Amino acid sequence: MKATEHLKTEHQEIELMLRIMKKISKDVGGGRELNVEHYEKIMDFIKVFYDKNHHAKEELVLFPAMEAKGVSRNGGMIEIEIHEHQLGRSYIKALNHSFEEYKKGDEKGTLGVFANLLNYTNLLQSHIKKEDEMLYALADKVLNEKEQEKLAVSLEKLEVEVMGKGKHKEYQVLLKELSSFYL
Repeated sequence: MKATEHLKTEHQEIELMLRIMKKISKDVGGGRELNVEHYEKIMDFIKVFYDKNHHAKEELVLFPAMEAKGVSRNGGMIEIEIHEHQLGRSYIKALNHSFEEYKKGDEKGTLGVFANLLNYTNLLQSHIKKEDEMLYALADKVLNEKEQEKLAVSLEKLEVEVMGKGKHKEYQVLLKELSSFYL
């Protein structure tokens, strides 16, 4: 498997979670109670699977490999994607803050959860589309099959280091459960 195919497969899982998050945002915006247990599991998925795992695969493996093949980090696609990773992290912090306010019964928390979920999902949907259509297409041009396969092995090893063995399967089960509940 190519490294870019591996990352695109993760994007499909992340996009499913984003659809769930958008539904929750609409529910909360419409006055429904937030399922605290689900929300905590979603935030764990976003923090661990998406940020610590997926972003690390891009930032520590794919991007350096592309740079080694002459793709500039500064002023190009890589810099834009890294900036959006950082922007996403700021939304995660805001979501955490809003969630703490929500648990205390503060109405600002409800509004914050609604707005930050919506902003975060919109950012990530656009971000993933750019990566799938432009960044990974560029990676496919500059990295040959053998390099891609070697990178894919590195991505698998990094996943186990970051999340532990079997955690990805647990997240797949979570996605299935939440999908049946919300979608």
